[in-house]
Amino acid sequence: MNHLLDSSSSSSSSNSSSSSDASMSDITTSTRISDGGTAATFLQSSSQFLQKSSREFTMLVQPSVSRSQKIADQRLLELKTRELKIQSIGLIGRERETEKLQSCLISMMDEQQQQQQQQAAEESRNHKQKIESIEETISTIEISKVKKKLVFIKGFSGVGKTTLARTMQLEVMKGGDGCYVEGKFDLNMNHMDQPYAGIAKAFRELVTELSVTNPDMLSAIGQGLCEMLGPEQVEHLSDLIPELTRFVEGYHSSTSKYAEGNIDGMLERWKYSFRVLTRLLTSHVKPLVIMIDDLQWADKASLDIIETLITDSQNVNPLMIIGCYRSNEVNESSNLKKSIESLIQKQSKFGFFVTDIVVRSCGIDEVDQMIRKMMDVDEEEEESTHDLADLCFRRTLGNPFFVIEFMSMLQRENLIQFNIGTLKWSFDVSVIEEATFSTANVAEMLKSRMEQMPADVKLLLRVAACLGPTFGVSILETLWKNLPYIPTNSSAGLDNIPKLITFIESELLIEAWAGDKYRWVHDKVQEAALSLVESDEVNLKFHLGKALYYNLQGIELEDSLFDIIDLITSEKGPKSVEFASLCLKAATKAKRLSAFQSATRYAKRGIEMLPEDKWTSSRSLTIELHAIGAQVELALGRVEESKNHCDAVLSRKDTEIGDRIPFKLVEIQRLSTVEMKYPDAIKSCLSLLKDMNNRLFWSRTLLPVQAIYALSKTIKTIKRLPKDFYLRIGRMDSNSNNNNNKIMADILERIRYSSYHTKEIFQMILGDCKSVHLTLQHGLCEHSGHSFAMIGFYTTVLFKDFEDAALFRELALSTQSHFGKPRACQTIFLSHFSSLAWTVPIQSFASSSVLYESYVTGMQNGEVDFAMWSLMAHFVQIPIILGKPIDQILEAFPKIIAQMEEVSQTSQAVTTTLYWQMLLNLREPKQAKDPLKLTRGNNAIIENHPDQEDEYIATFRDYLECQLLLFYNHESAADRAIQSAGRLEKAAPGTFDFMIETFHRGICLYVAARRTKRRKYAKHAKKIRKIIHEWRRKGIPNVVYYCMFLDAEHAALAGKHEEAEKHYKEAIHFVAKPGHLQHAALFNELYSDYLFRERDDKDEAKYRLEEAIWYYRDWGALGKVEKLKESSLLLYEEASG
Repeated sequence: MNHLLDSSSSSSSSNSSSSSDASMSDITTSTRISDGGTAATFLQSSSQFLQKSSREFTMLVQPSVSRSQKIADQRLLELKTRELKIQSIGLIGRERETEKLQSCLISMMDEQQQQQQQQAAEESRNHKQKIESIEETISTIEISKVKKKLVFIKGFSGVGKTTLARTMQLEVMKGGDGCYVEGKFDLNMNHMDQPYAGIAKAFRELVTELSVTNPDMLSAIGQGLCEMLGPEQVEHLSDLIPELTRFVEGYHSSTSKYAEGNIDGMLERWKYSFRVLTRLLTSHVKPLVIMIDDLQWADKASLDIIETLITDSQNVNPLMIIGCYRSNEVNESSNLKKSIESLIQKQSKFGFFVTDIVVRSCGIDEVDQMIRKMMDVDEEEEESTHDLADLCFRRTLGNPFFVIEFMSMLQRENLIQFNIGTLKWSFDVSVIEEATFSTANVAEMLKSRMEQMPADVKLLLRVAACLGPTFGVSILETLWKNLPYIPTNSSAGLDNIPKLITFIESELLIEAWAGDKYRWVHDKVQEAALSLVESDEVNLKFHLGKALYYNLQGIELEDSLFDIIDLITSEKGPKSVEFASLCLKAATKAKRLSAFQSATRYAKRGIEMLPEDKWTSSRSLTIELHAIGAQVELALGRVEESKNHCDAVLSRKDTEIGDRIPFKLVEIQRLSTVEMKYPDAIKSCLSLLKDMNNRLFWSRTLLPVQAIYALSKTIKTIKRLPKDFYLRIGRMDSNSNNNNNKIMADILERIRYSSYHTKEIFQMILGDCKSVHLTLQHGLCEHSGHSFAMIGFYTTVLFKDFEDAALFRELALSTQSHFGKPRACQTIFLSHFSSLAWTVPIQSFASSSVLYESYVTGMQNGEVDFAMWSLMAHFVQIPIILGKPIDQILEAFPKIIAQMEEVSQTSQAVTTTLYWQMLLNLREPKQAKDPLKLTRGNNAIIENHPDQEDEYIATFRDYLECQLLLFYNHESAADRAIQSAGRLEKAAPGTFDFMIETFHRGICLYVAARRTKRRKYAKHAKKIRKIIHEWRRKGIPNVVYYCMFLDAEHAALAGKHEEAEKHYKEAIHFVAKPGHLQHAALFNELYSDYLFRERDDKDEAKYRLEEAIWYYRDWGALGKVEKLKESSLLLYEEASG
């Protein structure tokens, strides 16, 4: 059986002791060695009270003795008090687990690093066990293909999960450039409430370590954070990792109203921030290994962050995350279990590998090895410990930590003793068996040992245990000065705290960690220390939290905010408005960190701490706590809990409209974004506007008239104002009197959002017009830029006034740049991809990165929906429209779709997959069951791609299948063009897709009319030509060659051959020069068809067909090339015949 000693080995043993209540002063005034005495005299005169721990502690505070005598005394003491060699045990029986873990690390490195690491592993390993299992061999091969590894180490408490994980620390150090850091969750400190507690510890440790070893690297990372995230999000990241502030140039702490006031997108902003930070860190630190201990106590937000980091398809650097958890404390319904199952399913899709390591208790042979190591037994005497090992196994069930503590207890009780005469350990197994028949669990054994320690040591243990898995000496000193439990006559003053710490460390209960911080060697040790709390210390945690709150200042107080709240509220303390207010601060901070689950608990605790007369004495605080509770509960999707918070305020008759507004807004958000009851959401919005003495329209029956009138009036108002007005306009939030106007702007945005889903276009228009007027009268808000962009959109779609649309687009971008990033992605995307399509040559997009910048801005803001649309437009739609080579476009699809799935944007992922299928069907039609269809599973190259069917997706599938028909079957395409007329215009009005779809429908219809002479095709074709010519007359630059080619087909249909040939050649020349490969190919193909069918010019037709083949090949439509080659052979035969 392969098992391992946990890193949290318990303390070494000592002789039995009495006087469990001995104080610090008792020890320091006990028997001392005189200058003239001997070691033997000292040993004989020592009272039985002086156990090993007391002797060591006394040595720390004794006055000096003569050097020679001290050496002699010490040597004799070492022989007389020989201890078990607990620290020499190391890893026993864990070769297979260690090798499996090490293989994960080696496979992430580059070839040179792998060779160095494997060589070092060979040299350090005394013996190497070959992997016998074929499954493990296959696993090792598979994991070498990816650079992100997620390792779960599970087992019972004490079996050695942490020690196994920590073997990676030495392995990482061998490479030179890597780093190993740890984080840990703690049930005793309510870290399931504290947001990202374990994650934050790991990243703080990493930043602290780099600040010492490589500050220049950290400065470069800080600069990268500012560039990629912006100051606001760096500030929020620094809330969790304060050490970053020293390495961010120009950092200043402030409270962002935008981040605090807008819950939409908060979680996505936070995930993106963690992704960027980890990308930057792993680009410098290779490999980075993050170990998170006790995942069974992790909060949901932390598990989400782990998933965010490991599924980051854009991070190509080596990253290993090791998660240790107690398997017996995780059930099927737990967050951790669900998270692990989700990650296992995602590993192949997102390019990481999950390794599961089970650590079980040791067998009898391993227990025997441990005992021989502790007793330093020679090889020839190995059998002497078999009986003891058998008994130890029965008492501990082979749990390594329990084995160590059991052996330590035997030594303390003198059931095993070191014989100074034989220099061997002596024991009687039958005596031990009888004496330990009713042995308590390990926590009780540890508690029993601690209870025998001096009173001041016990108090320090209790205080440190309340502070969590780690604690700092400076915090202990702060508490020591302010605790009511410190006896006034105690010798354990501040000067002796380091000595107390040294003593506890010598007992192997704690270990040095980082700086002045220490950590418990095992959870069970901390648990035992917590159980020492005396009956008069029932509110110890409350008093500790209170002492920290009143004695910490500034950054220290902010950094410890969650710890303080957890201490104050962990036990039933007195109700306090002051601490309720502190809970509100903690809830607000947790909300800002997107840790909504934690925020709900802090809000609930704050409400519980309010006095009975809260509605009279603390009305404002009560409302704020319920408001934030309602918001974050809704963010978690807990509708009923959110309603309860709302009802607590809205059901009261004494509330004013100002008190009710936050809860009405939550109600509107619930209806629109969670329950998707858009008509009800609109009704609530209109009701709230009425309560605020405002209204959107005066008559629903006359809504279209009012909307068009309002739009025309708004356009005139915007154009009438001088340009410098928009340069001077201020921010709405700069004036406290504008709060109602900001609320109104939020309501109008909700009306626009819900009206979009109910397809009430005129209600949308009225909402955006009113939002623009609010901006003009009261200043900019986060919705201003988007509202101007929407006015430009309406001007384009409804009035076809492209000149004014360009003006509104510029105003939208200008006002957005003045206000900042909130909603910037929506504004940029709408302005450029929609309005810009009608005013700027499409070639300008080829050299522009504006849509990619829109994507980055959207990820920074949490606007992941528009960020993904921008990503698709930049890497897919614009290159396709420009006729870029198919192979070049295909390279981007896997990563783009992976990002979309990472942020759960299914519509964008499905739409992008449809484009992917379309291009694959053009390039390799044989891979598709039906090259003219874009259905799930049709193309063998794309497996398990996202699928979703709604009206928008159905419309886009129809549009892209029409594009395939355009290249493969013109007559079928013409029929589909008639059937689908107007569908895309409704789904995506004003976009490049709508523009080019209209052109392609015209081509299909003209070709079908020319070939079949059927009037229905000609009728629809002429109608489309008329529309496009109207666009051209209004100055749209991107339809010039549309008109040329449709004029050619129109002339060909009318028998005007000279005019037709002139327009064909003009159109071909126009598209070939800038490199529109797909249209150059298509125009040549259709010109060839015209020459062959209508002019009987086989030679020129053959030449044009060869040109078409050449362009199609350059474009990458190899399926089309093969098809045209067959036509070319026919033409050759015709020409030669």
